[in-house]
Amino acid sequence: MKRITTFLSALGILSPAPSLQAQAVQYFKEDDPMAAIILGAGLGIIIIVALVANIVRHGFRNAGPRAGGARKSVNFAPPRQFSVFTLRSIARNYDLSKEQAKMLEYVFSKDGVNNPREVLSDISAIDRHFKRTYSSIARKGERTANDAAVQKELYQLFSTRNAIEAAPAFLQRAAVPEIGYGTQAVLSTNGKTYPLKVDTVRGEVIMVECPVNPLGQPLRFQRGSQAELNYFNNLNHGFLQRCRVLDIVTAPRKPPILQLLSLGKPKTLFKRKNRRRQVNIPCEFWIITITKTGSGSRAETQMSVGNRKFVGEILDIAPGGCSIRTRGLLKPGVRLKISLEDKKAKASVLGQVLRINRGSSITSFLHIKFLKASLKALNVINAVVYRYNED
Repeated sequence: MKRITTFLSALGILSPAPSLQAQAVQYFKEDDPMAAIILGAGLGIIIIVALVANIVRHGFRNAGPRAGGARKSVNFAPPRQFSVFTLRSIARNYDLSKEQAKMLEYVFSKDGVNNPREVLSDISAIDRHFKRTYSSIARKGERTANDAAVQKELYQLFSTRNAIEAAPAFLQRAAVPEIGYGTQAVLSTNGKTYPLKVDTVRGEVIMVECPVNPLGQPLRFQRGSQAELNYFNNLNHGFLQRCRVLDIVTAPRKPPILQLLSLGKPKTLFKRKNRRRQVNIPCEFWIITITKTGSGSRAETQMSVGNRKFVGEILDIAPGGCSIRTRGLLKPGVRLKISLEDKKAKASVLGQVLRINRGSSITSFLHIKFLKASLKALNVINAVVYRYNED
């Protein structure tokens, strides 16, 4: 040691000055054990706080919720880019359940969303992220034999999407749409209603399909009489446009047109529980017969599907019901088994006819409420409603 010190001193690295040697001795003296413990504890606390802050902001890496909220241990998704406090605030504002909040976290984390509030203010952005998740889950269903679990996960996805759309925070952004060509509407006048489509709009004049009687002849409406047009926007907010009947225009080889004069601005009415979409999907349906046997505690109810098949076209559809145009003659209250197919996806549901509107002598419009549907059928219908099944 002495030789090393002499050598370093000769090189000028270690000065032989007594004052510097004293400082070196003072510097290299044995540390205080208590100070080392305090220093280590402080560093540990700093590391723990940093880890907790990172977890709060980004969360654990996971594969998203299974049906029922369970987590998988493979196929990890990217961590979320927003804090857990933001997620809780959103769940509270949109009245999401615990499982729906987990699904929303999975949807946004999967796409690397770092500002979920901004996304929730843009309807197209919401559906863009949800559609990607839908496609991912659907592809996973093609690779696995556990279709039941996949259907539960898809159902949770649509449950979350419907909850967001039905929340008051989402409804505040409703905009009054303009009535345009092809808008499905319901004309109300003299206590009667007629489903129809808007043909053209020129300024304050709205031209719609003229309702016809059972013989196919246009109905006559008194000029100047009051009428109302009820219609929905793409978010299923209901609107009412007050009108006055002007005239009926007929032309060779063209359907008669009813001219209406709009009075003031449309009035916001209400919102349907679920989104409804206008479609043109062929369907088949059968009448269900209900028979009761026995009495008292031994009473039993049996349902049997009739042999006669009816065909029609679904004009609009929602998870809760649909309307069908058909040539079949049915009565309100009849229960039906309805089968539809869209984009190679099939669905069968049990429905009940609530009311019927006559379109012509051979055509009628059935307004149907769904009574029972499987998870797979509901997922097919929701995919049609939100257009997630389209490329």
